[in-house]
Amino acid sequence: MRSQFALIGMNIQKPQLNLRTTRPSVNIQTTQPKIIMQSTQPKVLIDQTECFADAGIKSPERMTNENAQRAKQIALENVAKVAQHGDQLSDIHLVHDDSVIADQALYNAFTQFEHEYGYGVVPMHSPRFTPIKGELNIDVQKGSVNVDYQKGNVENNFVRGKVETYLRQKNSLEITVVNDKFDLKV
Repeated sequence: MRSQFALIGMNIQKPQLNLRTTRPSVNIQTTQPKIIMQSTQPKVLIDQTECFADAGIKSPERMTNENAQRAKQIALENVAKVAQHGDQLSDIHLVHDDSVIADQALYNAFTQFEHEYGYGVVPMHSPRFTPIKGELNIDVQKGSVNVDYQKGNVENNFVRGKVETYLRQKNSLEITVVNDKFDLKV
């Protein structure tokens, strides 16, 4: 007796998955912010004109004006003194003593030349300070960020797998009888 089992054959086609991807992309453009600063420095103006004038250092214009005023004052004082002396001489007949002429002679000889001198500290005036304010101008320009975003993509191609079965070998049973010669095949 001989037997043979049935065999099953399989054709297997594996499944396939094909993926194709497109990466996402980000494009960023920036504009830098700016700060623009402009400043003017503070200043202190120092006017020492009066200090120098106390020491005798004056502009020609100022010196001329002051000398002209002083000369005018001296001239007016002398005119007043001469007029006063003339008035005294014209009224000499009203005075009981001869002191008017003696007083005028003493004044004209000695007294008008007497001067008083003093001393002082130079400069007598302090300098003038004038502060000038400084300025600070700030201009701020904003920056910007522009973002361009493109999505990524995934494309898939899926092929299903297959399994086909078939009978590769049939089962069989073979019986052989030797004495009676029985021969059976199935």
